[in-house]
Amino acid sequence: KMKVLLVTLILGLVYADPLEEPLLDEYCLEISGTWYTIYEASANIEVISENSPLSGYFRHIECHPDGETLLVIFYTKENGICQLYNKQGQRIDENWYTTNYEGKVDFSFIQQAKDFLLIYVINKNEEGNVFEVVGALAREKDISEENYQAFLEFAVENGIPKENIVKVIDTDTCPE
Repeated sequence: KMKVLLVTLILGLVYADPLEEPLLDEYCLEISGTWYTIYEASANIEVISENSPLSGYFRHIECHPDGETLLVIFYTKENGICQLYNKQGQRIDENWYTTNYEGKVDFSFIQQAKDFLLIYVINKNEEGNVFEVVGALAREKDISEENYQAFLEFAVENGIPKENIVKVIDTDTCPE
């Protein structure tokens, strides 16, 4: 009996695949990679002005294999100088993440196409003020008219007037 158990254990170890990694969920697979911020909008236009910390120039999103965390790499400008940030978001709900940046930030990416995302950001700063920002992200440095219309509709649905939409890619002078 002992030999049978030993042989079973050895066979189990031989055929087990210790290098097998968990598969990324479909959402993470689709959003990982290079992204650029094309447009941003907010009911409070000042929070997305060029030197505001909430005006971000995205570069990369990378999901952790377990799907519970993701890394967001982006720039902001301070006095016209690009500042690089690497922020890790922790999943708090399906497709919702949270991180600390200028207070607490909850954010969600809403996939529209393989090359186009909408982002919804809720920032609660140290003073307790809450700001909502929406953005249009793309794999290239421009979006189609159809994608712009989807972003415009998304902004208006979230109570943001059309005149508060800013084409931030036009002020993106930060490194790739």
